[in-house]
Formats: sequence, structure tokens, C-alpha cells
Amino acid sequence: MFHIEAKSGIRGRQCIGEPFALLEMALVVAAIGRRFRMTLARPGPVAPEPRPRGGLPMRVARRDG
Repeated sequence: MFHIEAKSGIRGRQCIGEPFALLEMALVVAAIGRRFRMTLARPGPVAPEPRPRGGLPMRVARRDG
């Protein structure tokens, strides 16, 4: 399951298309996940943080088939 965080809206206002944009982002991530295999670039434990320090380096490889 992917968690997607996107910020929209300034000063309490919210974009009328925000729910659709969030759905579209989730669909794009799911489509990418079907075509590519992602693994951690550095093996080891990952801290359960929303934004790990230094990012989360990944290796991306095309799936077979």
C-alpha cells in the first residue's frame, strides 16, 4: 500500500479538484508499481518516519513479463 501526501490549499482554502488529484496520483503510483520493482538501495532497517533524513534511495528495475 502506498501513502501519498500532497499539499493543496493555502490559508484554509481547498482546491475543488483535490480529491480527484489525490485519486489520480494513487493510480499513477499503482501503475508504476505494476511495471517496475523497487528495492532499497542500501540494505538495513528503515526508520518509520514520514520523511526519512537523506531521503529513501531506491533501485528501480523493470519487472519481467
